[in-house]
Amino acid sequence: SIAAKDPEAAIDFAMNISRKSDRQSALSQVVSKWARKDPDKAWEWASALGKGEERTYVFTSLLQEIGNTDPAAAVARFESLDDESLKTAIEYTVVRALTIDDPETALVYADANFPEPRRTKHKADILRGMAATDPKEAFALAEESLPLGSDRQNVMSSVLNQIVQTDFDEAIAMLDSIEPAGSRASVSRSILYQMNQVSPEKVREWADQLPEGETRRQAVNQVAQGLAEHSPQEAIAYALEQYDWEDGQHDVLSSALRTWARSEPTETVSWVIENTPEEFQDRYIPGMIWNWAQTEMTTVRNWIDKLPEGTLKERSVGSFVRAIVEHDVTMATEWLESLPGGEGKDNGIARFAGEIVDIDPTAALIWAGQIQEEKERDRALQNTATSWARNDPASAEAWLRKNSFEDEWIKKVMDRAQ
Repeated sequence: SIAAKDPEAAIDFAMNISRKSDRQSALSQVVSKWARKDPDKAWEWASALGKGEERTYVFTSLLQEIGNTDPAAAVARFESLDDESLKTAIEYTVVRALTIDDPETALVYADANFPEPRRTKHKADILRGMAATDPKEAFALAEESLPLGSDRQNVMSSVLNQIVQTDFDEAIAMLDSIEPAGSRASVSRSILYQMNQVSPEKVREWADQLPEGETRRQAVNQVAQGLAEHSPQEAIAYALEQYDWEDGQHDVLSSALRTWARSEPTETVSWVIENTPEEFQDRYIPGMIWNWAQTEMTTVRNWIDKLPEGTLKERSVGSFVRAIVEHDVTMATEWLESLPGGEGKDNGIARFAGEIVDIDPTAALIWAGQIQEEKERDRALQNTATSWARNDPASAEAWLRKNSFEDEWIKKVMDRAQ
């Protein structure tokens, strides 16, 4: 091939390829072949290149190829460079070559040669690579040599996700050993799903013996989510065994309730109303309305009509409007018109305007203008007008001016739409 016979000509050809990804791919192939055949000549040619993205890419390819067979030579070549910005851009290539050859040597090199925060980033990458062959040693070195923070936690999570596949009890013991508690909670958040896939029974046993705190809450949540996939009612019962309402752990129930509502929305809403405090009902029932309305629209409509004014009705009206607009816009408008004035109707109109603005922006603005509460009306008008202006700024601005909106108000909408 031309790359073997005349690599400089091949590189000149590659450098003139217009498409960036194709150019870089061709350069990588040519430079790698040249480095295998004559690394000194290839390095000399690369050193004469002017600064730029291609220079960085060429040196990266060279070091990768040299490091595949002789990591020490790659390090020596790297250290011979006098362009510090280039060295910073390609230093990960040297670290990778050392990691493949000897991770512990790579750690020593990173400690001695790179400032923070790059030092920690490189050491974390080294330990993640080491985890594939010696996860326990990688975990111990992470504890010993990485400062507290996300890099340390990510390495530990990566290691434990591997160990849990073959030795669940060992993974639990290693997780329990992590200090401080905040780091332990962060790592457990990353690995609990995998742990629950391997052995939900053991996760449940482990959660039961944990002291109160963030790690226990995460474990309980994961157990409840796993149970909800098969039996939402069992998940709810489990969650209620773990926490009293006054503990404020409503989020433990939310996943199970959402799952249950997909198959039995009426029963789910009834259970929530009969068994939970108003605060919880206000927060979660509106989210179930959409599923419920798909199968029992008239029932939902009648149920909402009977609700007293308040947070639950306000949010439920908005959720129901979203559900019925998808089926019948006329039905939605007739229902909104039938509602008595109040926060519930205002919220429903605001949601309705947002749902139809892409279909009929002028109708959406007319509806938004019917909201009774002044601040809510202005907010809905601005949101609706902004959505229209993003899609068709000229038409939106012309309509607003024709309908006597103030210049300052229009300018604010047009600025938001940009």
